Parts: sequence; structure tokens; C-alpha cells
Amino acid sequence: MRGIKGRTLLVIGRVSNLPTVWANVLTGWFLGGGALGGHLPGTLLAASLVYYAGMVWNDVHDVEWDRRHGKRRPIPAGDISRNLAFWIATGATAGGFGMLQALGAEPTWMTALALSIGLYTVLHKRWTGSIWLMGACRLFLVVMAASIPGEPTPSVWLWGSALLLYVAGITLAARGEDGEGRVPCLARLLLWTPAVLGLALARQTESEPLFLWAALGAVILFLSWQWRVHSSFLKGMTPVGPFIGQLLAGMVLVDAMAIASLSPPAAAACAALLPLNRWLQRLVPAT
Repeated sequence: MRGIKGRTLLVIGRVSNLPTVWANVLTGWFLGGGALGGHLPGTLLAASLVYYAGMVWNDVHDVEWDRRHGKRRPIPAGDISRNLAFWIATGATAGGFGMLQALGAEPTWMTALALSIGLYTVLHKRWTGSIWLMGACRLFLVVMAASIPGEPTPSVWLWGSALLLYVAGITLAARGEDGEGRVPCLARLLLWTPAVLGLALARQTESEPLFLWAALGAVILFLSWQWRVHSSFLKGMTPVGPFIGQLLAGMVLVDAMAIASLSPPAAAACAALLPLNRWLQRLVPAT
């Protein structure tokens, strides 16, 4: 059996994006009525395994395409065999979903998450509409996390949908960039959409000033990051790869907006994952 080279297990699982998974779980957890402790650590670990499995399945399925177009990927580069990657993905899938079942996640939403991951893996090279499947993976991750401590409330669905739109925008931007510093207008619209929801939520916040300022602060932080990332890209200062990486890292700020008016400390934790994500991207490619 062929050995594993260097950082292969980190690269094939795109582990630099794990902070975005943790932030998604925090969003679902707190919007679903959860509190610190309890099954939260287990849910974070289980979601990490599911994410890791999805990334590896992607490489296993795309190996022939990667041999023609993406030889830097671990399997065509010879860093890991396709067979070993298959069994790693199988083990991570079983471990992640097995843990979620043991923690009490609603089977309906686990199934929806698994289907979204599987359909995206199979269709993303064949169907342009698969950007919505990629977004659905994050939506159902949030909904699934919310089902462990409580029930998926309307807020869970609302913010899960905001993540769906944001992630679909990232995917479309990555596909539509034409080498001249432009991305499709639809991608731009999708990437800014969560700010509208954040502002609406801040406006409706009528509790203590701390929660109002936390909500406004989260929106300002998201807008500032988006402006910085887009400005740098449009000026030609950021290549498309790092641009997509920055957009991915900014996902945690959508989560911060989602829970800022509910739990400012949890929102701050989500925001703090941004520099961690960017640091990890220096070690492991985000895409």
C-alpha cells in the first residue's frame, strides 16, 4: 500500500476551513436553544469529521478530472492512493454521522446533510446549479446542529439560508472569475446578502444595549471584511485563489451576525475564528 506523504491528510481534508464548520455549529447550537457545555464539544468533533469526509470524497470522486486538470491534488500527485483515501472517507463518514446519531441529532436533517454532500460530490463538475448544493451543505449543518439541543427555529432556517446564499456566492465567484478581476453580478449579490439580514436583526434588537451594540458590531465587522477583500481583488492585488480563501474565512462573520444579539460571547468566539482560519490557510490550501 502506498504511503502517505507530508501534510497529505491535512491537505486532502482542507482542514484550514474547519473553523468555518465550528462557527456554523455554534450558530445552530445557540439559535437552537443550546448552552455552553453538554453535547457541544461532541457536536463540534462530529461535524468536523463529516466535513473532512466530504472533502476527501470530493477528491476520490474527481480523481480522473484532477489527473487532467489538477495534478497538484494529493491523489494524482501520488501523495496518497485513491483506495486509501476511499477508506479514510468511509471511516470519517461513519464516525461523524455515528457520533451525531449518538448525540441525538434529528435523522431527517442528518439525511439532508448527507444527501447534500453526496449530490454535490457527484454533480459539481457536471451541473452549474450545484453551487446551491454546496450552500445546502452549510444550511443543513446549521439545522442539524440546532436539532441536538432543541428544535430548528425560524431563526435557524433564516440564518442557515443566509449561509447557503453566501457559500453559493463563493462557489460562483470561484467558477466565474475570468482572469480580468471580475466576478458575476449574481455572485456579488449573494456575497453581500447576509449583511441585509444582519442589519434587519440589529434594528429589531430591543434588549439591553450590549446586545444591540454586539449586533451592530458584527454587521460592521462583516461589511468591513467584505469591503477589504473585494477592494483588494478588484485592484488586482489579490489573485483568485487567495480571494476565495478570504471569502471562505469571512463565513465565520456571518455566523457572528447570526448569534450576536443572542450571545455576544459566542459571536465574539466566531469572529475570533477569522484570524485562526487565515493562519491555517497559510499552512494548508483552502481549496
